[in-house]
Amino acid sequence: MGLTKIKMRHGFSFDMDNTPENRMLNSFMTELSNTPIDGHFWVEKDGKVIDPYFIEYDYLKKYHNGTSITYLPAPELIQKVMNGKIEKLILKHFTNYELFLNKVKFMFPKLQFGFCQINAHINHNKYGGKIVFGSWGFVKQDGSVWYEYGGKDWTVKQFLKK
Repeated sequence: MGLTKIKMRHGFSFDMDNTPENRMLNSFMTELSNTPIDGHFWVEKDGKVIDPYFIEYDYLKKYHNGTSITYLPAPELIQKVMNGKIEKLILKHFTNYELFLNKVKFMFPKLQFGFCQINAHINHNKYGGKIVFGSWGFVKQDGSVWYEYGGKDWTVKQFLKK
């Protein structure tokens, strides 16, 4: 049957059995990695944010003199556009949403830094709630906010980095 190379961000790749489902996953991951979005996806349920914390955030927080993480949901229309973009990408590469979830849960037994779109879908499936799109960053020691992803009052065009 052979192997297919699954390519991921940050130069990481690995081999999986060359099945139609794994080829779908490879095609999806390649297109996702090339999708120019400068924003963040997370889940909200009962007024609480569900989003993994990664050790890389400690470096970013220290570098930018951050004290705490902040989330700024985009306006509803922008959320609808950006969530729709990811959902369209999922359904372009997988025959159904359940197959997508099964493949990414297998590939990502733990949530991964740099894949907030996938992490949000896994968390949404696990906990329920609503997938939210917007800006993510740190409140700095002086009270200002520095955004790693997105920005205050951004438009769809700004979130779609080129």
